[in-house]
Amino acid sequence: MSCSILLLLVCPSLKTKANTSLRRVGSSLSLARDMRLHKRSRFQVEGEGQLLPYGAKLLGRGDRVIVFAILAPGVPTKSRLRTIVSKRNTQKRLRQLKEATQVEPKLQQKGFSLIELLIVVAIILIIAAIAIPNLLRARMSANDSSAAASVRSINTAEIAYRDTYPTIGFPATLGILGGASPCTPAVATGCLIDNLLATATPGSSGKSGYFFNAAGSASAGSLINDQFYDTGTPMSVQFGTRAYCSAEDAVVRLQPPGTITLVASHTACLLLNPMN
Repeated sequence: MSCSILLLLVCPSLKTKANTSLRRVGSSLSLARDMRLHKRSRFQVEGEGQLLPYGAKLLGRGDRVIVFAILAPGVPTKSRLRTIVSKRNTQKRLRQLKEATQVEPKLQQKGFSLIELLIVVAIILIIAAIAIPNLLRARMSANDSSAAASVRSINTAEIAYRDTYPTIGFPATLGILGGASPCTPAVATGCLIDNLLATATPGSSGKSGYFFNAAGSASAGSLINDQFYDTGTPMSVQFGTRAYCSAEDAVVRLQPPGTITLVASHTACLLLNPMN
């Protein structure tokens, strides 16, 4: 493989020619040996129309600068670098020469390969498979706790309504315990619970994943509604794990584990076990 070596030589004056060239090229030959050029290679030197010994070609010179190029055998004359260096633009020429001789590195491709993307997707799916079920269970547990608290709130409101309107007793429906804002207490609007809870009956959007209901009734021989039962039932198996009910004794009861259906009646509620 042929190659060329560019040497920049600074001389005290323009009078320094052949002798300076001999000394400069002498060191250049050592450089050539270091680069392991063929030991029988001959170099030709020419400058201002005359050959200079020791095989460096004078490409150009200025006030204080002489540039030699040592050309290995086999390099065509037409491909030899022609550079004229002057005192004024020495640094500029050197910079251009350096840029011309440097090989631009191959641009690195940016982005992800298909395998890398598949690995990332697989990791995301694994994390989702672990995290989503835990998230659903945590949400259902929170809904269960909220439903139990709502049933207790209904119990308290039922007793407060009966005490406020003793001639009526417990209200016939859950909606009577609430009322639209601004709520004014009355027989039809007790304003005792939040209207969102009072209207969270089956067929609505519910509250925290549960439907609620309450019904007051009169026992045998009673002239007022002296009994009631209320319920809290999950909207589906994805929203809760317990079905609640309560009666006039204000004890919150639960359906058996695994059963989330609505408690059918006042009597059925009293037969269930209290919540611990």
